[in-house]
Amino acid sequence: MSFFKSRWFPVILAILLSFGTSGYLLMSQWGALFYNLPKVNIEAPPLLWSFKDAEVERLVKELREERKKLDAREADLEKTSAQINVEREELAKVQNDIQASRDQLSAAIVEMQETEAKNLKSLAATYSTMAAPSAVNILAEMDETLVVKIISLMKTDKVAAIFQEMGRRSPDSDMPKRAARLSDKLRLVKANKETPAP
Repeated sequence: MSFFKSRWFPVILAILLSFGTSGYLLMSQWGALFYNLPKVNIEAPPLLWSFKDAEVERLVKELREERKKLDAREADLEKTSAQINVEREELAKVQNDIQASRDQLSAAIVEMQETEAKNLKSLAATYSTMAAPSAVNILAEMDETLVVKIISLMKTDKVAAIFQEMGRRSPDSDMPKRAARLSDKLRLVKANKETPAP
């Protein structure tokens, strides 16, 4: 009971009565405050770009045209890239074909090594002194590559006599064809020679 006699009691009581009265008044007028308000029509603010301007229209049109040009250029670049890839493949194929032809030609070229050049000169000199029919009979039994190396070291008049003798032989003997093959190989000879044998 000392609480009722304390000096805080009237202060707390005044505060509670103040809150209670305010709450009562607020509750009694609640409906009038919120439900009976007059309706106000609020218009939406205007859009910033709702107006039309000739300059803006022109810029938009230019941007669209530039976009179309860029798309067309990109398509052209893709076509060009595809074409370059096809041409690159064709170029690689041509290079491979050239290399194969070079290898085949290198295999067909008759080369003389320095070590055998001295012996071949000696043989060429020997066959140059022989009669053409005898030389043809011996050369017919030898490997064509060796024959080409020997003939390449002989003078042209001696070679002509040997080829002439080969040509006189019967076509059934395969000598004319052998002479043609020797002639073809002779043009591809790559030799380390100084001068033809006498």
